[in-house]
Amino acid sequence: NPEMINGLEVYKGGFPAKYGGKLSSIVSITQREGDNSKTKGSLSFGVTDASFSIEGPLLNKKASFIVTGRKTLIDPLMILISALANGGDFYVFYGFHDINGKLSYHPDNKNNFYLNIYQGDDYINYWNKKEKITDERFRLGNTWGNWLVSARWNRLFSPRLFADNTLSYTRYRLNVLSSYYSKTSSDTIDFKYKYTSTVQDVSLRSDWQFKFMKNWDIDYGAKATLYTYIPNKTTQNGKTTNLGFDKINAVELSLYLSNRFTLFNKVNGDVGARLVNYNSDGLNEFAIEPRLMLNARIFKNQTLNITFQKVNQFSHLAFTSGSILNNEVWIPAGKDIAPSNSNQFSIGWKGTFFNGTIETEVNAYYKELNQLATYKEGYTNLLGDGGWLNKVETGGTGKAKGIELMIRKVKGKWTGFIGYTLSKSTRQYPGINKGNEYLFEYDRPHSLSLNINHRFNEKWSVNASWVYQSGIPYTPVIGRQISPSVNQWDGSVEYTEAFIYGERNSERMRSYHRLDIGANLTTKTKKGRKAVWTFSVYNLYNRHNPAAYYYGSEDDTFFYRSGLETDQPVVLNQISYFPIIPTVSYKVFFE
Repeated sequence: NPEMINGLEVYKGGFPAKYGGKLSSIVSITQREGDNSKTKGSLSFGVTDASFSIEGPLLNKKASFIVTGRKTLIDPLMILISALANGGDFYVFYGFHDINGKLSYHPDNKNNFYLNIYQGDDYINYWNKKEKITDERFRLGNTWGNWLVSARWNRLFSPRLFADNTLSYTRYRLNVLSSYYSKTSSDTIDFKYKYTSTVQDVSLRSDWQFKFMKNWDIDYGAKATLYTYIPNKTTQNGKTTNLGFDKINAVELSLYLSNRFTLFNKVNGDVGARLVNYNSDGLNEFAIEPRLMLNARIFKNQTLNITFQKVNQFSHLAFTSGSILNNEVWIPAGKDIAPSNSNQFSIGWKGTFFNGTIETEVNAYYKELNQLATYKEGYTNLLGDGGWLNKVETGGTGKAKGIELMIRKVKGKWTGFIGYTLSKSTRQYPGINKGNEYLFEYDRPHSLSLNINHRFNEKWSVNASWVYQSGIPYTPVIGRQISPSVNQWDGSVEYTEAFIYGERNSERMRSYHRLDIGANLTTKTKKGRKAVWTFSVYNLYNRHNPAAYYYGSEDDTFFYRSGLETDQPVVLNQISYFPIIPTVSYKVFFE
């Protein structure tokens, strides 16, 4: 929630040695503390969502608290729209909520204590309108989200030595629920199914900063994490069907040392390494991760930077694109699945001009990834029996390279930025696409972002943003064939027509682009409280951007089934999520 953010850093490469465990980027968010002088807050209601925040002092102003929360309000609107769009036969809605809380305690000028909590969920629900004759009902639900609780203690031992200690618990879980009910004069069917995948970790970390010399700081620390994975647990009509579902524990231990230094007031560096030990399911792995970051000032307002890093990841995120449902699950490394690793190099240039009004940045990067894992061809989830390992493809490699350009105007009444990225990302697995390299599911060669903000006066401000991205790849259908299938109800064999797919991700969806505009009006209520009206339009020109493609016939009937043949052509259909959405919201501040 933006109400909670005090600072935000993004490390696209060149992670400090204190960070590890993932191959992707790092987003480091610092939560702000509650006001320790007075109680205040805000309430906001709009067409799409509602939110609140409250903060204030505790314990004679030695402590403070802040709590924020958000909830979407478009859920009933989406139900109505979907019912009208489908002739009233089906309903669908998406929503989310989250809550953040932070308690801060400062007993003296050397010790600080913090307690943080976060919970957030996204959910999609889909169900049919009840049939009057058969009383037939069908429902499909998909929920995913996180819990996070952490306690921190940091202490200033001396002007040269500082420590930060954290005990944390996090949990990610994915639920897929489906139910079917039908009642006739001769038969009743009542079926409920639930699939759950979770990963949780309990971590204890201690980070230390030591000012060794005037231009030399040393960061060092340790972290211990206990992971518990449940990749696949299924329940049918209240009973667990795969009683032998896997509950896998893993321990990850790490030590790190980082040297931050300045040479001749022109070169800043961060050189260090991270030592990691992972133990789980018959696998005991040691790894050393070197880190190098150098920044050199070549002119007064211009710098060059180079980075190199090696990172290991001991769990794999398996997913498939092009589905309306979330199917992201975390799979632990073990004796059958090797941990993944990557090497990344980058070089960049930064410059500021016109007394700091204009900031520019150019970066080039190259990244190699090894021992990747994903779903095997033909699988989009781990649902079904307990043999989830048989659905995982291992031994993958990947490459990612690109050039990024950013120009920002940060001063004056007019501010904004333009950003462009040219990139390519590929994957290669022994058992996928006949072992040939293919485009990664989220490969987008071109990505362009434009943002403009203008403040007319103390009351009025406006903003606009436009984004363009190349369409993501998809696998085309190149033919059809007759294929036998087993009827799940009576076990009989039926013959249906199945698609023949071409080379993986060899076609690309339509490009994605949209324009968002907004205006803010700052006023005061009759009681003198600050209030803000926000008017905005999402997707101003109502672009029907593709979220997924799927193949079917013109009337969505079977091409061939039970001896019935048809010459209907294959039709490529597009799923789009959000059309033009005008919104208005009102936010009032109180104290």
